[in-house]
Amino acid sequence: MSKSTGGGSFAASTSPSSFCLKTLLPLLALAYLLLLAEEFPTFNNANSVARATNTGGYSDERNILCDVGVPEFLVFVDAGSTGCRAHTFRVNYSADDEDEGEEGMSSSGSDDKTRLFSLTTVGKKVKSLHPLASLRGKSEKDIETALLPMLEGAMRKIEAIEEEEKTNGKRKRRRRRSPITTSFGKGEQSEGKSRVPLYVWATAGMRILTEKEQKELWRSVASVARKATPRFAIGREEEHFKTIDGEDEGFYAWLAANYLVGVDVTSIGADVDGFGGLTEEERNRLFREMNNARKPLEESVGAIDVGGGSAQVVTLSASGFMRKTKKITSMEQLRKAVRVKSYLGYGANHMEKRWREALAERGEKRDPCGFIGYEAKTSSNAILIGSGEYEKCALGLKKQIQKMLAEDGNGDMRLPKASLSEDVGQTKKFLGMSLLYHVTHFISVVMPSSLVTFPKPTLLEIADAGKSLCATTWSVVSSDFDGKDPNTPSDRLNGRCFDVALLDALLSIDENSNTVGFGFPKYSAGVSSDDSSNGLRMIEYAEDVNGSEVEWTLGAAISEIHPAAKAQASGPGGDAAEFEQTCDIRSSFATVTGVFKKMLAIVFVAIGLFSLYSARAVSNLSSSGNSFSSSASLSSQV
Repeated sequence: MSKSTGGGSFAASTSPSSFCLKTLLPLLALAYLLLLAEEFPTFNNANSVARATNTGGYSDERNILCDVGVPEFLVFVDAGSTGCRAHTFRVNYSADDEDEGEEGMSSSGSDDKTRLFSLTTVGKKVKSLHPLASLRGKSEKDIETALLPMLEGAMRKIEAIEEEEKTNGKRKRRRRRSPITTSFGKGEQSEGKSRVPLYVWATAGMRILTEKEQKELWRSVASVARKATPRFAIGREEEHFKTIDGEDEGFYAWLAANYLVGVDVTSIGADVDGFGGLTEEERNRLFREMNNARKPLEESVGAIDVGGGSAQVVTLSASGFMRKTKKITSMEQLRKAVRVKSYLGYGANHMEKRWREALAERGEKRDPCGFIGYEAKTSSNAILIGSGEYEKCALGLKKQIQKMLAEDGNGDMRLPKASLSEDVGQTKKFLGMSLLYHVTHFISVVMPSSLVTFPKPTLLEIADAGKSLCATTWSVVSSDFDGKDPNTPSDRLNGRCFDVALLDALLSIDENSNTVGFGFPKYSAGVSSDDSSNGLRMIEYAEDVNGSEVEWTLGAAISEIHPAAKAQASGPGGDAAEFEQTCDIRSSFATVTGVFKKMLAIVFVAIGLFSLYSARAVSNLSSSGNSFSSSASLSSQV
C-alpha cells in the first residue's frame, strides 16, 4: 500500500508541471514568433513585401543619404495649408566636378565653384490643390488620387533632363559615393538612373491635427509615395514624412534666403576642419578663394515668412553667435545660433477666418477688411458686407493679434532691440517672402502707380497703397484684376484687401500699438524714406533671387544634404565623424535590436522544443511509475 501511495503522489505532483511544459511554453514561443513575423517580409502581407522590395536594398532604418551619398536629384514636397507643392532640385556637387575633369558638366556659376555643393531648381514646382490636412480620414485610394499626379510630375522633370542630356551626349558620368564607407572610395561608375530621395514635410496646416490623426495620415502618404515610382529613395519614414514646427520652417526659409543672396551656407565646417585628401597648400588656396568669393555669415540677411497658417521672422545675431560659438562648424550649431520667432495661427487663412467669426459674434454686418460690396459668409451663416476701410481693418487686426498674444502667453512680439539696432547694423536686409511678396506684387501689377518703389517699398507706402486698393469696389476688382497676377488665384482675389492690412499689422509698430508687430518702423521723423540707413527700406519683397524661388524647401534641402556632402568631401574621420556616427548609431541600433529579437526567438523555440521533449519524458516516466505501482499492488494482492 505504501508503494502504491508513493506512485500516486509522484504522478499527481508531475501533472501540473507536465501541463506547463507541454502547453504554456510552446504557446509562449508561438506568440513571440507571431510578434516577430513583421520583421520578415515573407511572413507578412503583400504591403510588407512591396515595402522591402521598394527600398532598393537600402536600409529603411537610417538616413537614406548614408547609403546613396550626395544625390544628383532630390524632391521636396511642401505640404502647406493651401495645397501641396513638389520642388525638384539638382545637386551640383563640387567633388564630382573635380573628379570628372573635362567630361563633367560645367558649374552653374562662378560662385558655385567655391561652394561645397550647389542646388539648381528644376523647372516649375508641381502643385496639388489638396492641402494635406484635408485628406485626413480619407482612404489610401483618395490620397493616391490627390498626390500621385504631383509626385509623378516631379519625377518626369528629372527623366526629361536625363533623356535630353543622353541624347545630346552630355549625360554626366556620376560616381556614386557612400559617405559611410571606410575608404570613401569613388564607388562604381554608373550611367544609369540614380535613386531620388523624396521628402514630404508639412507645415502649419498639419500642426492643427492631433498626433494620432497625423500618424495615420502620414502612414498612408508614405505607402502611396513608396508605390509612386521605384526611383524614389526612402529611408526612415519619420525623416521623409513629417510635420515640422514653425521654428524649423523659419530656419529653412532663412537658409534659402541667404543661400540665394550669396552667403555660403553650404561650406559651413568644411573650411574649419579642412578638405580630406588635399595638401596644406591646396587647402589654404581653396580657403582663400572661398573667403574672397562668398559672403561670410556676418553679412547674412534676415527672413520674414508669412503663409496661410503661420508667420515667422528669422535673424542671425552676428555678435551673439560670435560670443557663444567662436566657429560654427555644423548645421546643428548654425540652427542654435539663428533666432527664430514663430507664430502658429497668425497666417492669412487662420487670421481671416478668426476675424470674420469675431465680427459675426458681435453682430456686425460690415467687414472693413473686405472690398466694397463683397459678401462673405461665415461658418455660422452670417453675411458680412465689405466696406473697404483699410485703417480700421489694420487697427482691428492689431487688436486681434494683441488678444492672441495674451492668450498664448506672449506679451510682446517685437524683435529684441539688438535685432533692430546692433544686429540690423550687420543684418542690413530682410527678405519678405510668401504672402508678403504675393500681396505687394499684386498691388504693383494691378495698381502700378500706387507702389512704384516695389520690391523695396516702405511700410508707409504699402499702407497708402492698401487704402487705395481696399477702397475699390468688388465689381471692379473681380472684373479688372482677376487673372492679372499669377500668384493671386481667383479664389484668393477677394482676400487681398485683408492681406495687405495683415502685412501692416504684423510688420509695423507705431504709437497705436507699441507691443504688436515685429517692430519694423513705418515712420522716421525728419529723415527721407530714401535714406537706407533709417531702416525704412530694410525689407525687400521677393519670390526669387537670381531666378530661383525663395522657398523654405530649398533651405530644407540644403540642411539635409550638407552633412553627407561634408562627410564625402573630407573622407573617413575628420569632420565627417558626426555624420558617420549618426549613420552607425542608427544602423547599429537597428542591427543589434534585430539580432537580439531573433536570438530571443530562437531561445523561446528551443525552450518550446525542449519542453515538448521533457513533457514526453516525464509522461513516459509517469507511465512507468504507474505501471510499477500497479504491478506492486497486484503482487501485494497476490
